[in-house]
Amino acid sequence: MADGQESQKQRNASIGEKSRQWLLALGTVMAIVATTIGFLSDSVGVWQFLKSYGIVQEGAPTPETMVVLAFVATETPVEAATFTPLPTATPVITPTNTPVPIEAAPNERLIIIAQFSNFATDASYNVAGRIEDALTEQVAAAKLEDTRVAEWPEAIGDLSSATTVLQETGATLVIWGEYDSGRVRVRFTVAGGGQEVDWQRLLATPTELSTTINLDVPRESQALALMALGRVYRNSGDMRGARAAFAQALAEQPSDEDTVATLTFYLAILDASASPPALDSAITGYSKVIDMRPAWFNARYNRGLAYLTRYWQTAEATNLDNALDDFTWTLNVKGDYAEAFINRAIAYFARNGQGDLDASVKDLTSALQHNPTSYRAYYNRALAYIRLDQENRWKADLGTSLDIAPTYWEAYHALCWGYALEMNPQDGLSACEQAVKHDTTGASRDGSALVLAELGRLDEATNDLEQYLGWLDTQPPVSSKLNNRSIYEEILAGLYAGENRVTRELLNQLR
Repeated sequence: MADGQESQKQRNASIGEKSRQWLLALGTVMAIVATTIGFLSDSVGVWQFLKSYGIVQEGAPTPETMVVLAFVATETPVEAATFTPLPTATPVITPTNTPVPIEAAPNERLIIIAQFSNFATDASYNVAGRIEDALTEQVAAAKLEDTRVAEWPEAIGDLSSATTVLQETGATLVIWGEYDSGRVRVRFTVAGGGQEVDWQRLLATPTELSTTINLDVPRESQALALMALGRVYRNSGDMRGARAAFAQALAEQPSDEDTVATLTFYLAILDASASPPALDSAITGYSKVIDMRPAWFNARYNRGLAYLTRYWQTAEATNLDNALDDFTWTLNVKGDYAEAFINRAIAYFARNGQGDLDASVKDLTSALQHNPTSYRAYYNRALAYIRLDQENRWKADLGTSLDIAPTYWEAYHALCWGYALEMNPQDGLSACEQAVKHDTTGASRDGSALVLAELGRLDEATNDLEQYLGWLDTQPPVSSKLNNRSIYEEILAGLYAGENRVTRELLNQLR
């Protein structure tokens, strides 16, 4: 039921005013298209691909396992008319500070809901109040104790005004918008220049306005507000708050499928980046997104990363096949994406079937064509060259990797490893020492132990090998399988007996 009636003057609005309304409606249709594009761009940011998410999968690699890792209407100012002022006395004005009606408390996330601009001619609704009631309930259900929802006493008519309210109140999010007899528009402006979200519902008949405002607007608004709030939590590093906000938004079952897909995508990212990662849930989430939005290549790419990561946890080769399929699909859509080339190359290297090493080298060369300063591409290609026994090439690539990133100690580990496999311990010793110096986990002691054994320094080799096996003890059991633990145990048994069992035949098994 309408809260009030507009004046007779509004009922007799001019033809020019009606034209303005239709132009505004057309502009908002264009706005929802453009902001949807921007929204997809926002959701594309993942792991290495989306910097805005801040989620980078970097492991502690050994040479046995490669690094996995609105349209906004602008108002043209009208030139001011020039007047000749009459002589008059200048009044003395004492400035006073006008208090802001609502302000965020310290460490509080404030969501402000402004009054909605009403362009309808025969109805008026308390849209802000309906959204406030619904959103307050959902914030409490998600147990977001540091978040408060408050109603702004005035309408906000443009993005500049919304930004001003954000700055003056210290709010995290401002929800504002407008409605008339043909459509309802809700806009979400986030502090810090975050991506604005714009939701709109076009009405077939004016009789739909009441139902839309009373039912659809609160439901959709609370879902989108929680989604924006979840992004704020995520960007601040509060993954518990982010998950609670995203999950509560999804539980409201928003009708817009883009909203559902994006929320599912965000939750999958959180699953994949958890500690430890919930990769089964992440893969299931990405698969749901792909079913809903097959063209979202970021979901396909991220699922490939999840499959690849799950391989390191399970050693099940089907994960590599699935990762290769997803990376290949991604590259067919986005052929200049260097990170997809790198990760597909890693999957080829790990699978190590017929032709896989050549395919790995080819992909890493393609990655360098698109990103010539990718030290990870040089590093991973060097590992492939080590396995292919192409010494000059792996030495050149590792040298270039260190020229680009001098503190990338993993490249020293790879140099140590390569020289050990070539039984050239004199050239490898300094690289081994650099790797051990920067790696306090023991993960790089395998190459150092081999080089020391080849130099006849058996006591030192014994110490390094014990530290390496001790590091493996702290890893999932599958790591022992992937890193040839049994071979190292044989070498250590020999060292305990005073024997050096590091032979070229054994080194070839490690290659």
